[in-house]
Parts: sequence; structure tokens; C-alpha cells
Amino acid sequence: MQKNWIIAGILLLLFTVPVSGAVFTANGGSGCAPVSSPLSVPVTLTDIPTGLSGLNVTFAISDPQAAQIVSIAFPAWAALHDVSPLPAQQVWVRVVDLDRKVNANDKDVPVATLSVQGLKAGSVVLTISPTRVEDDAGKVYSIAPQSQTLCFSGSAASPPSAAFPQAAAASPSGTSPASNGPRTTYSPLPIFLPVCCCILAVIAIHRMRERWRE
Repeated sequence: MQKNWIIAGILLLLFTVPVSGAVFTANGGSGCAPVSSPLSVPVTLTDIPTGLSGLNVTFAISDPQAAQIVSIAFPAWAALHDVSPLPAQQVWVRVVDLDRKVNANDKDVPVATLSVQGLKAGSVVLTISPTRVEDDAGKVYSIAPQSQTLCFSGSAASPPSAAFPQAAAASPSGTSPASNGPRTTYSPLPIFLPVCCCILAVIAIHRMRERWRE
């Protein structure tokens, strides 16, 4: 009986002890990328000694005012994947290797390619935090969070100007907003009163003429 418990304990340890060896890496390129265009950041697993069945990873930008993740592309092996709403400062992804295209001892396995848009010049830190990464047997890899510094230069691109001037939208109460300077209010009352007076005068004269004819 005691031997059975020992065997069960050994099996439990085999399936619960984290597997070491895999490491996430992100390539932010050399030098600074222009703010006007997104920076492509490929993320890979450098080593997976016992294969890969799926993963759940979070990517985060240190300063949401300086950059944000605008899109994520997945490799061909990641047939089943899910991602949180974009663009965002922090994004999680879930990927499953349904077709077993990733094998044990594969090197530099592509996981995702992030498109990071700089919002102003300067440096930010991209942090990769593995929530759960499993091998082919369902055992969890022990992977420490990794970080990569991303650099952006220049200034944010200004929005394109319209090819033709656009008319200002009509405002309530006859108010038209001026493009530069204070608002100017146009009241229809000065025009409306003289017109009404003229109409009433014409009606009154017409009635007086009808009475004189009688």
C-alpha cells in the first residue's frame, strides 16, 4: 500500500514540476524607429526541449503615453489563437498548437509579431510575462518574464488635411462655429419682423378696398 502511494507521488511530481529550458526573446531592432510608423517586434521561444502544446502570454508597454500595441500577427503553426482587444498598452494572447507542428528541441520558435506604435520620442520597455506555457505532455515550462527596450524618434505625424474645405456643421439656434476666433450668432428676428409687417399691411389694404367697393 505504501509503495502505491510512493509511485503516485512520483507521478504527481513528474506532471507538476515545471519544465525549464524555454526562454522568450523579443527583437526590438537596433537604434530608434520613427514615431510615424509602427515598429515590428518578433517574439520567439529560444528552446523547447519537450515540445509545445500551447501558451498564454501577456505583453505590456511601460508607458501608455509613449507607445501602444496596435496589432499582433501569428505564425502558421498557431492555427488556434485568441487576443485581447487592440490597440492597447497591455495585451494577452492564447495560442494552441493543434496540428503538432512544433516539435521537441525546436529552436527559435516564432510565437507572435507585435506592431508597436510610438506616440512620442523616447524609450519604453516591453515586458513579456508568461502566464502558462505547456509542453506536449501538458507539463508547464518555468519561464521568467523578459523585457526589451524599444526606442522611438521624431514627432507624431499630424493628421492629414482635407483636400477641400469642409462646411461647418449647422449648430442649434442658428449658431455657426468660426474656425478661428469667437463664435458669431446670426438671429433671424431682424429679417422676420419687417416681412411680417409688410404682409399684414397688404392684407389690411386689400380688406379696405373690398369695403369701399361694397
